[in-house]
Amino acid sequence: MPRIPSRPPLDLSGKWAVAELPSMTDAYLDLTPDPHVLITHTEFERFSATFQFGAQQGIIDGRVDEVWTHAAAIFFTFVGSDDGDEVCGAAADVAYNAADESITGTMRYHQGDDIPFVWRRERPAPLKLSVRRSPRGKKK
Repeated sequence: MPRIPSRPPLDLSGKWAVAELPSMTDAYLDLTPDPHVLITHTEFERFSATFQFGAQQGIIDGRVDEVWTHAAAIFFTFVGSDDGDEVCGAAADVAYNAADESITGTMRYHQGDDIPFVWRRERPAPLKLSVRRSPRGKKK
């Protein structure tokens, strides 16, 4: 018999801008023209992602631990590189906030620093509708 989840589903899929790295300089974040995390959330509790910010890039393996109507608790591990050096670690104290579509937490690097972060979901730009004109220049 299939297990029926006792909590609402959450889809984190999409592009998340790395909006803040409070413990890093703005110059570090500017090393990447498009600092972001790209999440693929296809399983109920699990997601994967790629990340790129500053001199870092890599992959994330994550899970959604708890979901409420307005928030969720998240855990993930990551591996990647920082200016050519291998980095890995975990982020255990991560929260999704539905009100402002943000994910906040701290990336804890193995034998390294703890880096707080704020990611914000990027929404596609709305399509611009063009106004059709009749051959005489009048709007239709």
